[in-house]
Amino acid sequence: MAQAIDRGAIHSLDDVVTRHADFVAARDGMAQLRQAIDKQLAAADTAHAALKQPDDLKPVFDKAYERDVTIPAKAFEEHLSGFVAGALRDHRPRRLHPAA
Repeated sequence: MAQAIDRGAIHSLDDVVTRHADFVAARDGMAQLRQAIDKQLAAADTAHAALKQPDDLKPVFDKAYERDVTIPAKAFEEHLSGFVAGALRDHRPRRLHPAA
């Protein structure tokens, strides 16, 4: 496991430049994962809304659904959003002083 972590670690600016395609692929994969989660959550929400339940069971199931489906999906989505937003920024070095 340590070898895999070391192989994936960035050790220099050269690594960043030479592995740019890897970063783009990771960013795109995270964006696709987020879309898949959004789609699955929407499908689950639709099925949940269509579920016919007795009046005494509905509040209990709604609370469990919120705890076990909605909250984890939204939390994961927030983390992915932050990661993807950070990955979308252009991290190339900038000149400190513009050329005159």
